[in-house]
Amino acid sequence: MEKKLSTKNANGMMTVTDKTKRKTIREGNESVHLLLCGHSTDHLLRIIEAYSPIHMDFFTSVELHPHLEAFLKSIQDFSGTFHIEDIPAFTEDGIRAGSSIIMSRYLILKKLFPSRSFYFGITGGTNTMAVEMALAAMTFGEKIHYVIYGNERKPEEDRIITFDTVELRDMITNSYVQGEEINDKI
Repeated sequence: MEKKLSTKNANGMMTVTDKTKRKTIREGNESVHLLLCGHSTDHLLRIIEAYSPIHMDFFTSVELHPHLEAFLKSIQDFSGTFHIEDIPAFTEDGIRAGSSIIMSRYLILKKLFPSRSFYFGITGGTNTMAVEMALAAMTFGEKIHYVIYGNERKPEEDRIITFDTVELRDMITNSYVQGEEINDKI
């Protein structure tokens, strides 16, 4: 019997159809993740292993589709849904346009998964894509995560750190750094 990688549902999301190997991925919090995909995709596997997401949105550029497609073929055990969204890379308007695309996807996903936790991943992609993702997360007060790799010979030292964007947003909005006014520092 040949396994089908995925099919599109009515919301334009892809669902992996073979769920027989689900036990290899930790059951858990069924959160929603907005993730960046560049040349490297190792961080995406770490997120799946750590969070067992119910849905993932992958943000990439057209030029990087081959890397993402190879990764998607490798995660046939994933039983959640996923969506691929292209964002512009290396354009003058890239940060504004990319942030807008990410924010629009978040609003759609929030309606589809209203009771789930959301995470915005800033590992992978380009530096400008990481800025776009962080701006979108801060706009909505959602958590950011970043995969830190340990020694190549000791993958068990890999870890994921999370950032509370509400605190970061409040710092900017209230114009203070560690309780001191920014204006006093200038």
